[in-house]
Amino acid sequence: MPYYLLVGIVCGVFSLYFSSAVRTTERHLEGLASPALKPLYWGALIGFMVFFFPPISVGVYDFLNLFINC
Repeated sequence: MPYYLLVGIVCGVFSLYFSSAVRTTERHLEGLASPALKPLYWGALIGFMVFFFPPISVGVYDFLNLFINC
């Protein structure tokens, strides 16, 4: 039981951090001159995350390989 409580607290703290990061990013994106730059920004951010944290994309590659090999 104590482990569930600890996991709940950790998830709650992480959710607060994630919400704050999303709000901050959205505030920065409001200042962009062109709305077409938003997808470029998000694509670069996702590319950065996949480059530095490759396990994030492992499930995607497995799905794509399964889809291609069918």
